[in-house]
Amino acid sequence: MADLRPSLSATQNGTYQWLLVLNIGSRTIQVNTGDPVTITGKDGEVYEFKGGLGPANYERTLDLWASTPSPRSQSFQVFLDFDIALQIARGTPLFAASGELSQWYDGTPWEERRVVLRGTLEEPSYGPLNEPFAFSLTENPIEDRAVIPEPSWTVQEGVTFTEGATVGPDPGIIGAQYPLVIGAPGQAPGVGTTSTFRSNDVPATPVLLVRRDTSSSTLTNFRLLIAGGEVTTTDIKIVNLTNESKTFSTSIIATDTDGLGQSYSYVNPTLGKDPAEGDQLYAIWDPDDGGGVRNWWGTGTLRGAGDVIRWALQQSTLRVDHSRLGELTILNSFKVDAFINAPISPWSWVSSNLLPLLPVSVATGPDGLYVTPWLVAGLSNEDAVEVIEEGRNAIRQGNVVYTSSDSVFNEITIRFAPNASTGSPALRRVITSQGNHDASDPNSSPNLWCTRSQGIFGTKRLDIETKVVYDTATAESILQYMARRHSHPRREVIYSVPRKMDWLRPGDVVKVTDADLHLSEVIGYLGSIAYGDDSLTVQVIIFEPLVFSR
Repeated sequence: MADLRPSLSATQNGTYQWLLVLNIGSRTIQVNTGDPVTITGKDGEVYEFKGGLGPANYERTLDLWASTPSPRSQSFQVFLDFDIALQIARGTPLFAASGELSQWYDGTPWEERRVVLRGTLEEPSYGPLNEPFAFSLTENPIEDRAVIPEPSWTVQEGVTFTEGATVGPDPGIIGAQYPLVIGAPGQAPGVGTTSTFRSNDVPATPVLLVRRDTSSSTLTNFRLLIAGGEVTTTDIKIVNLTNESKTFSTSIIATDTDGLGQSYSYVNPTLGKDPAEGDQLYAIWDPDDGGGVRNWWGTGTLRGAGDVIRWALQQSTLRVDHSRLGELTILNSFKVDAFINAPISPWSWVSSNLLPLLPVSVATGPDGLYVTPWLVAGLSNEDAVEVIEEGRNAIRQGNVVYTSSDSVFNEITIRFAPNASTGSPALRRVITSQGNHDASDPNSSPNLWCTRSQGIFGTKRLDIETKVVYDTATAESILQYMARRHSHPRREVIYSVPRKMDWLRPGDVVKVTDADLHLSEVIGYLGSIAYGDDSLTVQVIIFEPLVFSR
């Protein structure tokens, strides 16, 4: 499939048409804007389009703040050369019909068309022969039917674990889900403790007593399940909150399979540390010793945010643009430490727990959904791919508009490192203005962007609580990004540009020059591109230079 960005030569020298392919039952309908056209593929296959399609007026957009893309839809009316009412009467399942909308430049092969929408036909409307067939071609890019962890990762007596007169799982954990451990949750430097058994860490993941033998004191007859699947850790601390004298650490990590053949990781208690039924057991993981799931794209533990997003997407049922997932490696400096012990779709988990914390946008392209990082380190002139200049290659459409100050925040608190036994975060960090900064509070940091913002808007607070971060450096990086994003409104301005600039795509960095607005090569983002008959309309998003420069 062609990249979302067409070749420069095609946009400079050619004209394009919209192609619509419909699959209704056993029939394929191919229509296009303009006159009928024949397109040849690189393999010699011929595709005939018969014309008859009205203007598509399609718009490509990128919502910079959204962690989930909205369903995309385009409405059409076409005249069919067969009696669709008759086909439906004969049992053709119209609700199963699908379609594809693409943009094709004259003279290019079929494979280089730019697919902009693939989906199903929603709310179709038809009449007798020679009446128009109306419908919306709709793609929902986030309908994920996969589930993690497997629902069968559950303690079931006599099914996943043996139950006998004296041997079996703790009755109190029957029905509990094996935790799927990502990263190494538990380390919380600075939290402090009065316990002699814990220092700078918190109980992080549940531990399940899946085997205990009440007739024997042999330690191997006690199995403490620490995670479903295999793990990378070489050492782990097991905290017994019911009897802290039985807290222990061990470097002997074993794996086995349950009664359904599912792999799990476990430890045996050390001498004198065997738990009793009903004890509250938790694990504390240390990233220096490894962690949970193995990294699929390198050595060690799956922990970098970019790799975690890739891992989740590859386990989903979504149509994913895998060619763009490599861009996510820049996010691996953000560390993810978490566990999942209730079935959830991979996309739901990522989009609700991880993406809202990160400098990313979610979009869909010709090959599916992708997550693209941005503003990880600010912007510079070197990032720009084009200059949009009023009067030379652009005509401004209307005035500059500021976004609402309702989304401005300039004192931001993040609470992180959740204590699994209490459900509350153990740590916090605050970023604020120089005036509001409390020098006696080691958790507070002054910030230039917040200082300027508070001078304009007053103090506006935002509280964030996360269950997927224990690493302090990651929490502080999230605060820096949030201050960059929220401390000032942004400006938006619309320009009409020639069709030859169609090689641009939403999310591109551009420079804007507009003498009447006193803008000279100001850095901005393309938010959307809409198609007219002879030109494009582009939305340029301009951020406050103070916070978006580097």
